[in-house]
Amino acid sequence: MKTILCFGDSNTFGYCPVDGSRYPENKRWTGLLKSKFNVLEEGLNNRVAFLKSPFGKNYSAIECFSSILDKYSNIDYIVIWIGTNDYQSIYNIDEKTINDCLKNLIFLAKQKADKVLIISPLKLDDNILNGSFSSMFNKNSIEKSNMMFPLYEQIALENNCLFLDINKIVKPSKIDGLHYDLNSHYIIFENIDRILSDSLEF
Repeated sequence: MKTILCFGDSNTFGYCPVDGSRYPENKRWTGLLKSKFNVLEEGLNNRVAFLKSPFGKNYSAIECFSSILDKYSNIDYIVIWIGTNDYQSIYNIDEKTINDCLKNLIFLAKQKADKVLIISPLKLDDNILNGSFSSMFNKNSIEKSNMMFPLYEQIALENNCLFLDINKIVKPSKIDGLHYDLNSHYIIFENIDRILSDSLEF
């Protein structure tokens, strides 16, 4: 059985927008993948990708990714889905930071696995301003998430990674504008499963 490391934030962790709980293993997309793969789940709520977090190193991909990779051996595929939290109003993310830091995450991933899948951050919309995370995001967050979004695909392809635009297959729940319902988790699973199965030799 092939081993897949899934690294990311709350949408990799399996955060439920209804009550803030974690979706059961047999419902979240990472857990559903376990029917076919040995899945290593490394999602964490409120983890940022390219900046330092005030909550500590484990909440910052650029600070914790190396140590997480060191925990495992014989990884066949790494799935990286992170970046949305960097658009929170307390941060000041820019194109150069995304470019430099995403390339570094990819470089580290490729030292551990031959195949890497980059999943885009979601494009924020006005639903984020009306939900439970409205104090963390603002209009500028929405503008930045949409303006900088194309960078992720460009960098992924330039560095020979596969890329999945999450925004083309699912939309976040209107409850909080940030997380996905159970049906979306199943759609995410189906799409990632297809990408992994097509690109890995069994």
